[in-house]
Amino acid sequence: PLLTTPAMRRTAVAYLLETTPTEHLGLLRKRLHDEAQLMQLGGCAVCWAPRSFAEVYHERADVPAGTCSSERCRELWSEARGREAFWRQQVHAAAQAEAAS
Repeated sequence: PLLTTPAMRRTAVAYLLETTPTEHLGLLRKRLHDEAQLMQLGGCAVCWAPRSFAEVYHERADVPAGTCSSERCRELWSEARGREAFWRQQVHAAAQAEAAS
């Protein structure tokens, strides 16, 4: 079925984020962002809702890039970024350990 409401889209994205292996989260976030731009230029990467000029061009560190002002969208995007960052740190540490030996 088509994801016709932001709430339906958030539910689908939550499922994708939950079921996607950590090592593929970067690709998933890129895909979500690209799809959002096709649906609504400058739109939220999670729910595709239009974002204001301020949300697009004046993002702050405490507001994840690519999301609208919805708390759920921010939460989902932050969670994905956090899981991805943890995985990247593990890969980096393993590569350094291998290079040192």
